[in-house]
Amino acid sequence: MNDASTADVKMVTAASLGGPGRPDPARCSLAAIEALDRDPATEKLVLISKPPAAEVARRVLERLKRSAKPSVVCFLGLDEAGIAPTLYEAAERVMGSRLEEELPSLEKRAGTVRGLYCGGTLCAEAELIFRRRGLTGHQFIDLGGDQYTRGRPHPMIEPEIRNDHITRALADPAVGIVLVDVVLGYGAHPNPAAVLLMNDVSKKTVIASVTGTEQDPQVRSRQVALLREAGVLVAPSNAHAAKLAASWVAG
Repeated sequence: MNDASTADVKMVTAASLGGPGRPDPARCSLAAIEALDRDPATEKLVLISKPPAAEVARRVLERLKRSAKPSVVCFLGLDEAGIAPTLYEAAERVMGSRLEEELPSLEKRAGTVRGLYCGGTLCAEAELIFRRRGLTGHQFIDLGGDQYTRGRPHPMIEPEIRNDHITRALADPAVGIVLVDVVLGYGAHPNPAAVLLMNDVSKKTVIASVTGTEQDPQVRSRQVALLREAGVLVAPSNAHAAKLAASWVAG
């Protein structure tokens, strides 16, 4: 959802569902649903999650059915009736409107797609879109994972962690398209687009999505303009970016 002025929608972030080392990974989400059910200012609930454990998803969805308030659910990888298949479609359901934007149609690229992500849920969404299309041999890396962030800030705070990976992808002759996310917001890097553009993005096709709003300190339109001026293709959402990359790679 990209409208920070929508005050009557509250989001339950359930990205840790089924995570390792948690005795009851659904507890926080269940407690949040209880609290927001009692909150008179909340009119709609939104639940977002990386692929959750099946039992945890079942418990949360059963509790949600007892809520008197409407809800939108996006549990990535859970293909059930009523579940939004992508974050973008979840946002459309929340806002009650569709964003129609025609994506460019170009010849297929040789090589594979290398997805280099600061946001783990965005990475999971892109990988899922490729898998649903039967595309294999492509690589999606969540640079916010534990193996990349030990002893250093998360890449949403310090996106420079991604630059070495981008340099290698741009130099790899097997890679045809580089897929990236740019995430805005309070606490995020003040200019993530500029950090991304420390790389020579003219070497290959680079497709980006910018997740944020005009109300964020980085200002979404400014970040988009920087990227487009450098030749980066900016899609309206991460799902659009992944679908665009999937449509361009050779079968």
